[in-house]
Amino acid sequence: MITKGQLRIIMGNNIRKTRVERHIARDELAMLLGLSSGLLGLMERGDRGVSALSVLKLADIFDLSTEHFFRHDRSATFDKHTERRKKLYAFTGNFTDGELDLIIEIAINIHRMRDSNRMDNTD
Repeated sequence: MITKGQLRIIMGNNIRKTRVERHIARDELAMLLGLSSGLLGLMERGDRGVSALSVLKLADIFDLSTEHFFRHDRSATFDKHTERRKKLYAFTGNFTDGELDLIIEIAINIHRMRDSNRMDNTD
């Protein structure tokens, strides 16, 4: 099942891909949608959700079905840590991907240890 965060990413990717394929600048599309360029950027990155009204406007602007913006390539996989990484970036700013991967690995090991301890306590 797809989470809300994953849906935001799917929709954002589809908006950006369509906009780029149609050679429309972000500022121009934002104006057509009645949004700021910054908000559209957040939507394209999956950091903000896309309203139903915006989906309807996008479909009209690009002459596509609303369904187009919800489509997900099932062969593509989500990094299961995408949401976690976004939260870490908010707190860690200048960490490298390697440092973030290490932090995530530590968190995963802590989680595994907790699960292991819970199993030991149920015996």
